[in-house]
Amino acid sequence: MRRRRSSRRSGPKRKLYWTGATFSANQIELANAGFGEVMSAWFKWPSGLQDFGGASATDVNEGFVTASDETLVKTILSTNCTLNLQGVLQDHFLCTGVVGLLTWDASIVSANDVDVVVDPSGIVPNPARDYSADWIIRQPFSFCRDNFSIAPQESIFITSKAMRKLPPRTGILFVFGFEDILASPEESVEWDLQVDCRMLFKSGYYSI
Repeated sequence: MRRRRSSRRSGPKRKLYWTGATFSANQIELANAGFGEVMSAWFKWPSGLQDFGGASATDVNEGFVTASDETLVKTILSTNCTLNLQGVLQDHFLCTGVVGLLTWDASIVSANDVDVVVDPSGIVPNPARDYSADWIIRQPFSFCRDNFSIAPQESIFITSKAMRKLPPRTGILFVFGFEDILASPEESVEWDLQVDCRMLFKSGYYSI
């Protein structure tokens, strides 16, 4: 009886490494009109580009070119979200704020144009309204009254094992938006956010 010998060769396994991001927003006002304004920021700077998304001039990655073709393996996220007081006293306010992470191609718009900005254009999907976007992780915070802070009840962190490949110019974009179906288009809502995120990646390659 003949036995077949496989000639398939497996290359070296890509190394795994953890990285993370934090996001803080104080009294950020988002408008309800149109697609609904969203706040966005890079949690993983687009691959193959110089990283100018550091929190300060002393950031260790500032100015360096990021690796290409890395693969997101796991995401761990914790968020605290506050819908600030809309009047003199706490009142009924039916509203949902949603945090989302998704891969984003910096070829669509400049990487700097979506980093720590409020965008009303609808180019960046609103996680509270766009259910068709390919969200890596999506965390809603639903309110019945304003001025009430909500955190996850069962666990401080939520986890996603959704995997994403990051080809050149693609990174991980954090987005926050809200939906208030009973509100007028002219309404705006003020939010406070604190976000902590860890991400596990398979390493890629660096362009020479």
